[in-house]
Amino acid sequence: MSLLVPAFLLAQETTPVPTRLVHLEHANTLSFDKSQDVERQVLRGEVLFRQDSVWMECDSAYFYQSSNSFEAFSNVHMWEGDTLEMWCDSLSYEGNSMVGEFYDNVRMRY
Repeated sequence: MSLLVPAFLLAQETTPVPTRLVHLEHANTLSFDKSQDVERQVLRGEVLFRQDSVWMECDSAYFYQSSNSFEAFSNVHMWEGDTLEMWCDSLSYEGNSMVGEFYDNVRMRY
């Protein structure tokens, strides 16, 4: 089961127009395997992304900086302030459209 949720729903109405760029804030390790995919950055350990005031954390991820997107795996948590939180097992997120598709064990608190 998956849930498709636009990330702009996580932003409060008083928030200025969101920044579309996804920022990698932290990862314990970052590696590339150009034989697999020249664009994909492999992130492991305490991975943290930010897009405007929306934060997303997970245990590991594939980050595609050129397309402003990522795939997050294991203990995925997305939140905006204290207004809305979501959890799932994996997430596919497109930063330009600000749309995420949440997979397996999806939970929401608002």
